[in-house]
Amino acid sequence: MPNRKIPIELIWVVAACGMGILAATIGTLSENRVLQALGVTVVVGILIGILYSDWIEAALNEWHVKKHPELLRNEPIGYTVAATADFRVTNETATGYVRLNGENWKADCSDGYVPKSGDTLVVVSREGLLLRVRSQDCGD
Repeated sequence: MPNRKIPIELIWVVAACGMGILAATIGTLSENRVLQALGVTVVVGILIGILYSDWIEAALNEWHVKKHPELLRNEPIGYTVAATADFRVTNETATGYVRLNGENWKADCSDGYVPKSGDTLVVVSREGLLLRVRSQDCGD
């Protein structure tokens, strides 16, 4: 049986749904209006968090860069980085996260290679907080 990792997003969605169902159940079964309101609030909050997860991630990244501006001072072109998890393919581009100088960066790989966790990649360019990478085995 192949060793497959479950995407972290799926884990968060399942955990959030479980918490939402639990909160809704407690709120529904309770005669207490406060618990009912709390159950609805938790469910709505979880749904909003899931729907706006990309925006939340972008806002957290922006905040992190404001705290650590040195991250954007040097261009990392040519640096080798390691994939922190398996990349996912969307629209013919593999997208995932890599580790560069102790920081996790979102990365795209469009050379047809789909990186796996631990693969070594080379940074081709940087667009804001997104690194464009290629497999180390590909030539220039």
